[in-house]
Amino acid sequence: NQAYVAWRRLPGGATNSIAFAKTEDGGDSWSAPVEISAPFFVIDQILGNDRVHSFPSMAVDKSSGKNRGNIYVVYAANDAHDGADVMLLRSNNGGKSFIGPVAITSRPGNDRAQWFPAVSVDDDTGRVFVHYYDQGIKDSGDLTNASYTFSDDGGKHWSPPLALNDRPFQAGWGNDAN
Repeated sequence: NQAYVAWRRLPGGATNSIAFAKTEDGGDSWSAPVEISAPFFVIDQILGNDRVHSFPSMAVDKSSGKNRGNIYVVYAANDAHDGADVMLLRSNNGGKSFIGPVAITSRPGNDRAQWFPAVSVDDDTGRVFVHYYDQGIKDSGDLTNASYTFSDDGGKHWSPPLALNDRPFQAGWGNDAN
């Protein structure tokens, strides 16, 4: 009865970090929390979005593939000061250690914000999906896409970002379908 939990820590100032703990006995006892990310700069306020955060999202590969048991954690960090980039941490040893973080958005540090990431794993194929909002499609930042990327090799390589919506929408209040 293994279970995992990841959360955002607020060590102080304008930085956050991601922490992790696990249980082997269905929640009766938990491991000591460990920091799985270095401190990172918090997300900026994003044009047209009054709700931003750097909370992590986590998924576990339950497929029968070679990456079964891998743990994936994504969050938005602003170390490049471009709004935010989607960062990935992964563990291939049950959470004993994590690899990363790795920026998985299209042009980390060189575009507009990507935020609100969520990760999931297909139970049949083991394909890892990361979904997020993306304002990197236009320098002005007033257009937003719901985007995603995927990995078929346990998070080592990622597809180019793909749009989930038919067309970008205006980010500002009162515009389009935001």
